[in-house]
Amino acid sequence: MKSRFALVGRLSAQDLEQRSRFLGVCMGRTRIVVARAIAEAPAVFDFDMVFARARALEPRIARGTVYLLLRRLRDADLIRVVGETAASARVSAERVGDYLVLEG
Repeated sequence: MKSRFALVGRLSAQDLEQRSRFLGVCMGRTRIVVARAIAEAPAVFDFDMVFARARALEPRIARGTVYLLLRRLRDADLIRVVGETAASARVSAERVGDYLVLEG
């Protein structure tokens, strides 16, 4: 299942960054880019939408950065889960040395 999210209130990227910092979420340069992507997203969004928008702003953004920030914002009650949809693809993982390789 793929979670769909919504911002709690309509916040600008700067407001989202300031509230995140106030609630103890560390906001580095890449997380600020992700916050901007979230603020510019439609009212209801999912991981893939945010990741695509963040990648358009900063091509080197990692999937993990987006995932972790979404989770931290959810835990801080700045975004909420509004539903789930069937996942578009299955993901398989394989450990190669010290790395975990995801395919899907």
